[in-house]
Amino acid sequence: MYRLDNLIEQWATEFKLVSHNPEGGADGKRFFRIDSISDLKPVILSLTKIKTPVVAYSTQIEGSSNEGGNGTYYLANIYILVPQEKTTAPYREDLNAANAKYLAVEIAEKLKAWLMEKKKNEKQYPELRGLNLKTAAMGSFPKHFNNWWPLHIQMDYLNADYVCVNPEDYHQDEAGEGAQS
Repeated sequence: MYRLDNLIEQWATEFKLVSHNPEGGADGKRFFRIDSISDLKPVILSLTKIKTPVVAYSTQIEGSSNEGGNGTYYLANIYILVPQEKTTAPYREDLNAANAKYLAVEIAEKLKAWLMEKKKNEKQYPELRGLNLKTAAMGSFPKHFNNWWPLHIQMDYLNADYVCVNPEDYHQDEAGEGAQS
């Protein structure tokens, strides 16, 4: 199983609008690994000084096999979080919310384009080998968290079943067979 989260963190570092700086401590952090969607609120509440979009990757692993037996399909869940511009005119709140959501979609499309470009060189980026970018789905949340609007991106990827039994992974008894329980 490949670690797509590491590649998404690389993108968050290279993409100017996010500009994740893993060496910059709390002030430079713009990429977060979260367990699930319920972890978004604490992350957002900790973003008191950050005014740029951030990215979160869910490390919750979900997968299933199909009858064709060609591997296990896993889901990658990525969140783009965009802060809503603050305004003193309440009648502009709806426009600012819409602007934040549309910016999140633009960022998501740029991430998808970047992944498509990297996918052309799967030898250098094996984590993209089974990623299906044609069926990527996304949707904004109907509610914002502390003036941050999250956009959920879901992609599936195939981890082909090329795993063989390796005797080195198992304890051997005197007869050379695996230990019996």
